[in-house]
Amino acid sequence: MERLNRSGKAYFTHTVVGDKFALRFAVGSSLQEERHVRSAWKLIKTTATEIMGRKRKISTLPATTATPISSPGDEANKTSSKRIKI
Repeated sequence: MERLNRSGKAYFTHTVVGDKFALRFAVGSSLQEERHVRSAWKLIKTTATEIMGRKRKISTLPATTATPISSPGDEANKTSSKRIKI
């Protein structure tokens, strides 16, 4: 995680779910798009491969186009922001 954050390309925090360490990546700007999420995922995969080598397969995002979903209250706030469900 520290290596990812040092890159300056994205900022991650972490949590523990059960006994598993998990990265957190907040997509909070209405200007963020699917390409930003995919870019962050590519950064994670590249960094993990550099650290672990090719010993483990790192999962991938689906190749299909993500489906935008409206945020609660979008209609009331008349915003055009959408979240991307991947």
